[in-house]
Amino acid sequence: MTAQTISILLVDGSPLGVRIAEMGNTVTQAIAIPRKEWNEAKRKPEVSEIENVGIYFLLSNPADDGQYDLYIGKSSNIRNRIDQHMTDDTKDYWNHAVCFVARGGSLNTAHAD
Repeated sequence: MTAQTISILLVDGSPLGVRIAEMGNTVTQAIAIPRKEWNEAKRKPEVSEIENVGIYFLLSNPADDGQYDLYIGKSSNIRNRIDQHMTDDTKDYWNHAVCFVARGGSLNTAHAD
């Protein structure tokens, strides 16, 4: 395996806020958004790729035993899908969303599958 570089953009300058990670010269991105910042963050131009096809994880904070609750989803528009989760009382456990997308919308639903 060869060495790789990962760059992380701290959108608001905080390592606990919205973060965008990219590796090398790939088109894929990982976008981490705290739930409490979702409504504001989803409107930022830096995270506009969440309006495209991708997969996402909704994670809880760790329980006392160190275990997390995790939901894994895919969508043709991650922003709209997570907006639905925001109003779903059965999914109110999550505190962090991590979205995996491609810049320029170069993924399609077959890629997400």
